[in-house]
Amino acid sequence: MAYGGWVVFLGRDFSNSLARLASLRLAAFSLGGACLGAVLFLLCWTILSLLRGIGRRLFIGGAVALAGAGVVFMGLAALPFRQTFFGLHQFSPLPLVLALVALQGALLLGIVAWSALQVARPIAPGRGAGVALAGTGWGLALTSALVLIATGMMPLEAGVSGRPIIIVSFDTMRADRLGALGYPRPTTPHLDALAAQGALFEQAGSTAPWTLPSHASMFTSLLPFDHGSTRETRPLRPSLSTLAERLKNAGYRTAAFTGGAYVSAGFGFGQGFEVYDDHDEGKEGGAGKIAQSALAWIRSVKDKPFFAFVHSYEIHFPYRHQQFVPASVRATGKTPYDIDDLTEIHSGKKVLSEEDRTFVADLYDGDVATADEVLGGMLSTLRKEGILDRAILVVLSDHGDDLWNHDDYWSPGHGHSLYEEILHVVLFFRAPGLVKEGARLKTPVSLLDVLPTLLDLVGIAPQPQDQGRSLKATLQEGTEPEAAPMSAEAIEYGPDRFSIRQGRFKAIMVPKPDETRCGILLHLKPLEVFDLSADPQEKHDLSAAPPAETAALIERLWKRVERVQGTGAPGHGGESIPKELEEQLRSLGYVR
Repeated sequence: MAYGGWVVFLGRDFSNSLARLASLRLAAFSLGGACLGAVLFLLCWTILSLLRGIGRRLFIGGAVALAGAGVVFMGLAALPFRQTFFGLHQFSPLPLVLALVALQGALLLGIVAWSALQVARPIAPGRGAGVALAGTGWGLALTSALVLIATGMMPLEAGVSGRPIIIVSFDTMRADRLGALGYPRPTTPHLDALAAQGALFEQAGSTAPWTLPSHASMFTSLLPFDHGSTRETRPLRPSLSTLAERLKNAGYRTAAFTGGAYVSAGFGFGQGFEVYDDHDEGKEGGAGKIAQSALAWIRSVKDKPFFAFVHSYEIHFPYRHQQFVPASVRATGKTPYDIDDLTEIHSGKKVLSEEDRTFVADLYDGDVATADEVLGGMLSTLRKEGILDRAILVVLSDHGDDLWNHDDYWSPGHGHSLYEEILHVVLFFRAPGLVKEGARLKTPVSLLDVLPTLLDLVGIAPQPQDQGRSLKATLQEGTEPEAAPMSAEAIEYGPDRFSIRQGRFKAIMVPKPDETRCGILLHLKPLEVFDLSADPQEKHDLSAAPPAETAALIERLWKRVERVQGTGAPGHGGESIPKELEEQLRSLGYVR
């Protein structure tokens, strides 16, 4: 927090920093942090001045102790403690954060050097400089403490209800695996029970077929080529206003507990969060630690307005859990496929039989059930403790997975198409007394709608740039919303693809079907049209003779393609990503 205050003032987007400081709450918090940063140096100097007047041994011991404390302090600025101890660092680029840490190091070395010089000089007790510095330092410290205490006691913004908000994101979960949507296997008993107590959207759609742009759209209510996070080298821009920032500015406590990788703080998702706790589920053996950390934090703020975002890759490849694999198959010693196997499958070196594909699908279902047990179990615990019933709960997935539904080359996987097995996602809201219990909504809605809906539910005004719509009336009354176009874009692999859906019809456009990306060439049609009511599996392309009702839809899609490709939309940079993050992405099969 100490240098976090300085970081807010020195952020890369000056106009956006000024907008943040327009919030009295953040301005006070920044002032407190800045004062504490100044106090660090003054108090070190003061303590050493006083110790020198007492005796040489105490002086040397004090210098060593302060140097050690300084090293520890700078160490906390490094991962994995950066988010916990310096929660405002995300408002600035990494070079500035590192520069501030280097400045602290230089000051520390200066104190040590000054101490060494003083040891060689005669001790002259009674000097008044130390007392003067002590008074200045403690005065600033007291000011900082009072400002921070006052900040914590500030009331919510006028009209804001303060009802807690919890979002749980199940990465890579197909909507058709949710029991509440008709899946026959008992994969999601916890989620099914919660969905029955709230409002379930049967036709929710993602804005992108992979994690980074999909979550960025959910947090900003902007389509991928408008928020710009369409490549792993394009983090969320600080100038964008996120859900967490808006809630924090209104007086909410904010924290996130994630599986890292494409939702890590390094991709800009830490904006507005006091705590952003990234985990590596591959090393931790699943989502258990994420659930434990989220539970602990929620319990610590349960009596305050809070926003908790919880995310897990438990369902993401490599699929590991075998509870739905038949005993006869397990008896053969068949083991789950790993990332190396996936690379061979996608390269065509390994061809899976129908039995192998069934094995993979069974493993996927096992991962869904495990995610339900861990994160759904966490929600059940919160309900038993009386916390969940006072909150607004949103359960969603960011995209699904292609399990040989359309692409034999790229299955199992996602990021390569805009078909429904990837775009159709889980979405339900639960809030006793606020959201209609047992509502089942059939009208298609988008993850773009999550931000404006939540803000409307707690009384925070929308912003003009929001592209989603509030579904508050739908949730409260259980009535269908008006049909609205739903768009998706930002392919990770292969040529750019754009889709739009309204009502029963859907169109997919590939403006450059022979374009390669990540070395992938998929030989796609430039246009496909589907009637999802009659053909939910998207097997019968109607583009050769599209229904008359689709003309306006196709025209709207083409205008989007023209606008995006004609203006050089952001998201195609060539910057490199950090090695540690690259290794984690490789473990999930993203980087090869």
